[in-house]
Amino acid sequence: MGFLHILRNTVCTVVFVILFSSCAAYSRLEQKAESYSNAESFFSDSGFTAFPSSYPSFYYDGPSWTERALELIASAERYILIDTFLIGDHPNSFRIFSALKEAQDRGVAVRLMIDSASYYRNDRLTGEAVHVPVHELREMGLAVVEYNPIRAWRIYRLLHLLDRDHRKFWIIDGETVAAGGMNIDRDSLNDPEESRGSIDGMTVIYSPEAARMLSEVFITSWNYYALDPLDASDFPLQETDKSRIETSVWVLDQGKRTGSTVTTMFDGFFIQAQEELWLMQAYLVLTPPLLDRVRFAVDRGAAVHIILSDNHVADRFEKATYYNILDLIQAGARVYIYRSPTGSLLHKKMLLADNRLVSVGSANYNFRSQYLSREISFVFDDPLVAADIRGFLDEILEHSCEVDLKEAGEYRGMGYFLNFLLMQPGG
Repeated sequence: MGFLHILRNTVCTVVFVILFSSCAAYSRLEQKAESYSNAESFFSDSGFTAFPSSYPSFYYDGPSWTERALELIASAERYILIDTFLIGDHPNSFRIFSALKEAQDRGVAVRLMIDSASYYRNDRLTGEAVHVPVHELREMGLAVVEYNPIRAWRIYRLLHLLDRDHRKFWIIDGETVAAGGMNIDRDSLNDPEESRGSIDGMTVIYSPEAARMLSEVFITSWNYYALDPLDASDFPLQETDKSRIETSVWVLDQGKRTGSTVTTMFDGFFIQAQEELWLMQAYLVLTPPLLDRVRFAVDRGAAVHIILSDNHVADRFEKATYYNILDLIQAGARVYIYRSPTGSLLHKKMLLADNRLVSVGSANYNFRSQYLSREISFVFDDPLVAADIRGFLDEILEHSCEVDLKEAGEYRGMGYFLNFLLMQPGG
């Protein structure tokens, strides 16, 4: 059986399951809303622990994150663990790689895990294949492991290959953690003001307890794919300095055995939103249950606002996302498209409910992030954290235009629909 035939059947099967199965999302949300009056009880009963944390620091563009990343690397004394979806050629990428090499030379243990999707993409500006510098990194002596390698001989396990590691997180010395949507590549690290880099986000916290959890997650993933397994005892965990604790954070790591923590997160926000809910999403591809969540929040009286982006990395992403706008408006949401004055993509994934409950991380509002990818999110229930995020959101709105029904109807052609179907498993 040929590869294209297998691929076509796989896509058709996944799309059929998504579009024509009923998950009774609306009634489940009603039951959860009646049971949980606050986010703490909801996430606790869902199996998540709130870890003590410093207030987060947010970085929204490649240059500022690069400088902070270099500071974190320079501060490391024992180890640096990095899990990133994509890597690629860029001056800032190699500044980071060179700093990691310098850290390793002074005795810091450095481990870098990437996803094989790095190899299968083109530059969104030039159309050229993106060079993935794994060979160069290994020549530098850095240890690199690929998550679930995509290889021709594994094509018979096509559904298994849909499992991708979409997370981006860093752990420094078992006490500082960064997570978000930024890869170590051109799109993430370019300057959005000058070079059409993405507007995105990385969030940095001091939280030894969160670092402990994610170190265990990283080591387990590394040891599954690496020839040189890690010993957890080589990555000592730190005691918490209580004087640095200012808030708390839920760390939602989605893996093979966790169930869909992304779905849990979405449920928490949609049942907790009483007045308003903001979603910032580049790759929003609806399913009936995802649309039901929007209807549910609107029916309960919450104003639902969704910010999308133009300047996508590929036409299929934009068409698949824009196809959903009419359904969202008809469900009662207000939809905006961020139109960057410099041609940048708004890649940040963020949820904000009632100016207190905040999520930042890697998860998109689509089926792939719910069920096919490893994802990570930080969730805070803190008005001060929300105020910081709200300032960024207001800046984005200055360059965003609300979509009306007439414009939304223009995104319902056959080309949009076909890309919407294609990107259900591939969004």
